[in-house]
Amino acid sequence: MKISDDYRKCIIALKNYEPEDYYIAYFDVLGYKYLIQDTYWFMLLMRILKMGISCLNDSVNEPDKNSSSALEVKYKVFSDNILICSKENWSGVFNKAVILQKDLIKQGVFIRGGMCYGKLYFDDDFIGGQGLIKAVDLENEAKFPRIIIDETFISNINVPVNEAFGTSVAYDEKCSRRFIDYLTHDYGVCQYYQGQWAELATLLIEHQYRIRWNIANCNKNIEMHKNDAHCIKQWRNILEKYEWCKNYHNDFCTKYSIELSAKWKNITSVNGLLI
Repeated sequence: MKISDDYRKCIIALKNYEPEDYYIAYFDVLGYKYLIQDTYWFMLLMRILKMGISCLNDSVNEPDKNSSSALEVKYKVFSDNILICSKENWSGVFNKAVILQKDLIKQGVFIRGGMCYGKLYFDDDFIGGQGLIKAVDLENEAKFPRIIIDETFISNINVPVNEAFGTSVAYDEKCSRRFIDYLTHDYGVCQYYQGQWAELATLLIEHQYRIRWNIANCNKNIEMHKNDAHCIKQWRNILEKYEWCKNYHNDFCTKYSIELSAKWKNITSVNGLLI
């Protein structure tokens, strides 16, 4: 069969839209649809997100100007949906996810999401592909304010898990999923550099305050809407997520209480950080 010139040109043009393999991280903000109902909280959240996203422009794991474009870490933001990706720089994607998660928590914003490896088309105007769909599915599966890491991401970095992530990743036996352990990540940084213990204390104090505030806010709304079964169900669903954060926080403080107490003699009390 003779192929027409128009058809041949069409096939060549379509090649420009062929998806490629990417390391992908995708997140959204916990409780976003409730936060934006009030104009003040919406404006505050937008400012916080803008400040948090600015960390994606820093130099962590960024290639120099002479490096391959495949090492570039790209990102897109739409509303409360944030995507970070790279063709080859998996560590850049991972580290930016950790930094973003911690920076937003310090401002009172908790995110949940997923990381995977898959097909993606990415340009200045459009993004799509099976990899994005997989990442969104992982975000829904995460359930709690955490970033879970799919096996596709891990199996394509060609580095043993312990060597690649160290103590920065935890394993949830209930769902057989790994997720970013941002508190232990910072603890590992302090051990490695033999410093920055005050910064870790500051993070934990802020972490404790933000979780307490959100739990109290959920309980307040449950009481406020005690005659609205649908509303109570929604707020209890959110409360469950912050209760998970509470357990995560307390487990970390308990696990490293001896080591942290020795480092924080003049800073704070580990017991005082429990929720």
